[in-house]
Amino acid sequence: MAERFRDPVKAAQYLSHALQHDFPDAQIEVARMGGRRLRTRSCHTRDTEHVLVDLCRTFRIVDVNYHPKNAYGFVAELQEAIDGTNGGAPRPALSRVCVLLNSVKGRPIAVGSRVTPRATYIDLD
Repeated sequence: MAERFRDPVKAAQYLSHALQHDFPDAQIEVARMGGRRLRTRSCHTRDTEHVLVDLCRTFRIVDVNYHPKNAYGFVAELQEAIDGTNGGAPRPALSRVCVLLNSVKGRPIAVGSRVTPRATYIDLD
């Protein structure tokens, strides 16, 4: 699911409601990339809106990509978009905010190159 918003607060609310609906008892990690440093925060899905608003409040236009069935826990991205009709000063680099599931109902989610999700729960004994 992909949507575009001209208000970063509305984008954060949209994604937060989707996460709370699909993952009501989950721990997530939110990371903002772009600029000079990486900013990360961990929270429960009920606190997602506040965290997302804080991390993307400077975005002029926000593209939200939400894919809740991603096997590795990478469920969403908020990308700062460029508006070609705006005559304002150019911005240096586009920023993005990524949302990763750390656990759902207490079960950890394998993220990135650690292990595949299938191998996470296999008993090798």
